[in-house]
Amino acid sequence: MDQILKNLNDPSWWFTGLFFVFVGVLFTKLLFDWVPTTLKIISGKIPTYGSILAKILKLRMLKAVKGSRQHEVRVNWIIARYWSLATITTVYAVFALIMFLLYPKQETKGITSQLVPLALFIPMYLLQFLTILDKKIALRVITAHIQWKKRVTSSTKKDAITRTT
Repeated sequence: MDQILKNLNDPSWWFTGLFFVFVGVLFTKLLFDWVPTTLKIISGKIPTYGSILAKILKLRMLKAVKGSRQHEVRVNWIIARYWSLATITTVYAVFALIMFLLYPKQETKGITSQLVPLALFIPMYLLQFLTILDKKIALRVITAHIQWKKRVTSSTKKDAITRTT
């Protein structure tokens, strides 16, 4: 009984008790109120940012197609750019794989030593993404160039036929 009275008179005991009650209330408030609303807000923004990114990529592709479809040298340059990027990506993937296989395994240091060689693969994913985008642009430019060539050739044939008759 004396210990209880001594604790009630001690301000540090009150501070400790009230502090953890306060932290417990804030933690439950955070866990059950703030986290779901934050997730709702973030998940509501993801489609917006996704559509903005899609518009930017589509605009980039349309600009490349419009600016390059009539020039054969530019079409060849876009094809060469794609193949050089694909070659660099493949060489880097092989390099990262070899480095991952040759990296000494250290079981005593735990999982952190195993994450170091995996960091080699992060640039590879970026290169793959850029290669895929460049391939789509190259295919669209090639298709637009072929269609433009057919249109120019067919219209010149029609003009030649109407001029001779």
